[in-house]
Amino acid sequence: MVQKDQVIKVYPLSPMQSGMLFHSMLENQPEAYFVQTSMSLFGTIDLSILEKSLKVLMERHEVFRTFFSHKKLSQPLQAVLKERAPILMYEDIADMQEDQKATYLEAFKKADRTKGFDLTKDVLFRVSVLKTGQKQYEMVWSTHHIVLDGWSSGILRSEFLEIYEGLRNDR
Repeated sequence: MVQKDQVIKVYPLSPMQSGMLFHSMLENQPEAYFVQTSMSLFGTIDLSILEKSLKVLMERHEVFRTFFSHKKLSQPLQAVLKERAPILMYEDIADMQEDQKATYLEAFKKADRTKGFDLTKDVLFRVSVLKTGQKQYEMVWSTHHIVLDGWSSGILRSEFLEIYEGLRNDR
């Protein structure tokens, strides 16, 4: 349950957001407006720095600390919280056979999409890192389109990588 003193701003929804919220509630399909991207990473990943990088993104961008409310209101609203913890999941599947990894990754992504987001309470941005080899990883970004579109996703990933490299190099 959200404490009122945690809310720092309240906004009406944009017309596009209103439509997405309406259809998300009407259709009750978790995959509606679900945006998932995946990227392969090579090298060594420091999970603590990765989590700090996600935290910095959430501090910089209010939209990742936002939830939506519509019950008992004349019009839906979005509220920004002072802080929210990033959602980071990690799993090591490096010991699986290559064909098992591919099958597992596809099933993982599908389960993540099926889980969807509860717009009224969930953090609407989560990252999963699956270790697929000695120095190989698959990073899966999941967001709801109500807070992030495809154009912004690329910008956000670039910003995230820049933050990660900066923290890793003590900058």
